[in-house]
Formats: sequence, structure tokens, C-alpha cells
Amino acid sequence: MSKTDKELTVELAIAFINSWNSREHVNPINIDDTVEVFKKFYKAISTADLKSDN
Repeated sequence: MSKTDKELTVELAIAFINSWNSREHVNPINIDDTVEVFKKFYKAISTADLKSDN
């Protein structure tokens, strides 16, 4: 079964935030930035043509 746009967004956002927060000498991402990351990923996914030819 295919994942929804929201499920894909959450997975991407988690990966991005984990990557960001694992960097040395960088402040952890704050809640406002987290919301923006989610919104940007969701917009990108929901407007992309991700349909397969199968």
C-alpha cells in the first residue's frame, strides 16, 4: 500500500531534523523551524507528480 503525502512528509522531516541535530556546533532546530520544515516538505510532496507507471 502506498504511503500518504503526510506519512512521507513526516519521514522526511524526521530524517532532516535528526540530521540537523546531529551536527556539531549547531543549535538544535527550534519548533518554529520544525513547523516550516514540515510545511515545505508537505508542499513539495503534495505538488510533485509521484505517480508510478505501474
